[in-house]
Amino acid sequence: MVDAPRQASFIMPSIIDRSPLMVAVSSGGTSPVLARLLREKLESILPLHLGQLARYAGHLRARVKQQFATVGERRRFWEKLFVNDRLAQSLANDDRQAVADTTEQLLTEPLEHRGEVVLVGAGPGDAGLLTLKGLQQIQQADVVVYDRLVSDDIMNLVRRDADRVFVGKRSGYHCVPQEEINQILLREAQKGRRVVRLKGGDPFIFGRGGEELETLCEAGIPFSVVPGITAASGCSAYSGSP
Repeated sequence: MVDAPRQASFIMPSIIDRSPLMVAVSSGGTSPVLARLLREKLESILPLHLGQLARYAGHLRARVKQQFATVGERRRFWEKLFVNDRLAQSLANDDRQAVADTTEQLLTEPLEHRGEVVLVGAGPGDAGLLTLKGLQQIQQADVVVYDRLVSDDIMNLVRRDADRVFVGKRSGYHCVPQEEINQILLREAQKGRRVVRLKGGDPFIFGRGGEELETLCEAGIPFSVVPGITAASGCSAYSGSP
């Protein structure tokens, strides 16, 4: 019996089929309409060629492992491959020569080892108020340097294998001096890593982001900034104050 938890021992999830990639959505029988709406939303977002891309990646795994010695290099290669529009279009069109040419180019061109730092404003603490670009950056980071004002909900969005460096004040710990924070950012970027400096609110509102960027600029380290919602704006919106 479908979607009747009390009468059934099995719940049939809504399936998004991009074989061999499969996504299942289930509410445990509590809200089948919501599960269906989510499935329809995901169907509209996930490209039809994802299955072809997944199968092709499976064929390449042995060669990629042979070509790149470290896990970090392999991850950077796969990230480049999966976002390559030409490869995706060639797979969708079944253009085997274009697929082979694009793959060979991706395999032989040097991987970017130059580190970079992104200052990301985490907003007032609610993970729902983190900007989309901010979310993308923290999920791509090799190391996240964060302070006390960044909530646990936001830190839970960080990639699982990323290093996390806490530099804020909390009970039993002394605040890391700003100069030391600057050196942490510099040192990690010089290792060729993607570094996200995650700050509560907006990184330039009482955040001393300018000092960190000045250090990076003097050292020739590439950097960018993703602004965040200020704590003042967030509090105003939540309280209903104009």
